[in-house]
Amino acid sequence: MNGQNDRKRPRPLRRQALKGGAVVCAISLVLAGGAILGGKLASDEPSDPVTAIQPGQDPSLEALAGAAVSGGPGKDGIPSIDKPRFVAAGEAGFLDDDDPVFGLEYRGEVRAYPQLVLVWHEIVNDTVGGEPLAVTYCPLTGTVIAFSAPPGVQDLTFGTTGKLVNSNLLMYDRQTGSQWPQLLGQAVSGPLKGTKLDTVPLVWTTWKQWRTAHPDTEVLSTDTGALRSYGSDPYGSYDSFPDRSGYYAKGRPIFPVLASSDRFADKDVVIGVRVGKERLAIDKDLVRTHRTVRAEVGGTPVEARWDDGLGTARVFQQEGERWEPADFLDAMWFAWYAFYPNGQVRTMSRLLTALARTGDAWDAAAVAIKTTPGRVRAALAVRRHRRTALIAASLTLLVYLFSIGDLAVSISGRFTGAPVLQTAPGQLLQVRAPYLFEPVLAWHPTSHLAILLSPVNLLLGAVVAALVGCNLAVAAHAARQAASCRRTRYARLLGVLPAFLLGFACCVPTFLLVLGASTAAAILPVLIPLRPVFYPLTLLMLTGTLVWGTSRTGRAGRRTRHAGDTGNAAAQAPSVVPDTPDTQ
Repeated sequence: MNGQNDRKRPRPLRRQALKGGAVVCAISLVLAGGAILGGKLASDEPSDPVTAIQPGQDPSLEALAGAAVSGGPGKDGIPSIDKPRFVAAGEAGFLDDDDPVFGLEYRGEVRAYPQLVLVWHEIVNDTVGGEPLAVTYCPLTGTVIAFSAPPGVQDLTFGTTGKLVNSNLLMYDRQTGSQWPQLLGQAVSGPLKGTKLDTVPLVWTTWKQWRTAHPDTEVLSTDTGALRSYGSDPYGSYDSFPDRSGYYAKGRPIFPVLASSDRFADKDVVIGVRVGKERLAIDKDLVRTHRTVRAEVGGTPVEARWDDGLGTARVFQQEGERWEPADFLDAMWFAWYAFYPNGQVRTMSRLLTALARTGDAWDAAAVAIKTTPGRVRAALAVRRHRRTALIAASLTLLVYLFSIGDLAVSISGRFTGAPVLQTAPGQLLQVRAPYLFEPVLAWHPTSHLAILLSPVNLLLGAVVAALVGCNLAVAAHAARQAASCRRTRYARLLGVLPAFLLGFACCVPTFLLVLGASTAAAILPVLIPLRPVFYPLTLLMLTGTLVWGTSRTGRAGRRTRHAGDTGNAAAQAPSVVPDTPDTQ
């Protein structure tokens, strides 16, 4: 499922887990514990499958029908795409390389259905290889499945009821009015109650990976006949691994479910496998790290295999001497469990999972740090952002020098009579306080202004000022990008808030004056011993926010989706246009 888990090439479990263990041990310094963890990670054997989560039966069709709740929109309030239009890969300019798409290979045809389109429609009534096929996607459960009518049942087309079951899309067919939970694929009410649809698997991957593997693919266009903000996502966003935001990231489901389990986090991705009446959930991280996971479902051998080219998993079941595609799908754990609480589970230990994810996070942080300089340059290449950075840096430097006393202003003119110029070069490296050095030159150009010059103080202040300026330039650059607006541009500006620790880190004297003498006297014993860490902490926070901010502009130059690339009338809607270098 989620492109955010799929975009990284799989790394050997041992290497990633050991890397995660090294990070944890370095932070905790518990060397003995680290040795134990290392022993734990030494085996590449997958954990044993759990035969059942809990005893009992899966919810009945009647229970599921009775659990339907309104999702907000009315019937067909989320319009299906009934006349899909496709474009060639080279004409899909509305897609970025890392956009999630749902890939389909069926009856000799290859198609890609962009998530940024389906999130607004959820159902595409398509025809593939001459056969009606409904491609469905529920963003609330992260499930994408293609359906066709089983033998003996008339061809069906589907619409949205506006209701949800276990937070999952409840469809209806327009021929009989029967209602079908998407994840279940079985009618829970109406004339076709109990009927199961035939399923065709789709895979979560990225546009670049799918296009590379299938250069002749067709792509569902944004010319849907509806006006929608294709490129924005009302629920959150799938960004570069391991980043995802909004509803997709974490937290409980929005709507009620019939059963829940804390075996995994609710939004963790599992690969659901259905063989006959038996069900199996495989932790997707297990497949990503082990490359191949074998299990047995209802006496039938199945294999989940990691696809390097597409960055996702496929599941096959053995039929005689051949391996055929199984009935499988990616799903958020809470949704799979709500429909199949009595299914089997295959996972790796929580310890191993946590350490492997720590290793992935470490890799992601290393990549973010490595790419920060280039992304800062991209932000500063825009004239207005460069101007913002320069103004912010200049003001920050002035405040810094004023706060440490190297720049003094007297309204009363108390510098009258002071020598215009004094020098003391021997004091260049003489320390006055932590990260504060004696001046080597004193200049009184007027009786109202004193400038004390310490090259070291000036350098320290310039470093802080440059970081503040870069933070603001990157924040402005991110806020101007349509990619940022897929969340909220104001959230991007929060990335520079730690920069304002500067006021506390280097302005302790001013801070105390504002508080007043009595209050200052009370807290001085606490502040003074901490002053040695203020400057390093400021640099650390400013650098951290800069790296974090640039990671949010990883999709630099991303533009608001130009539906006009494929003829969508929505292209006439106002859009956010990204800045270009050296423009106003």
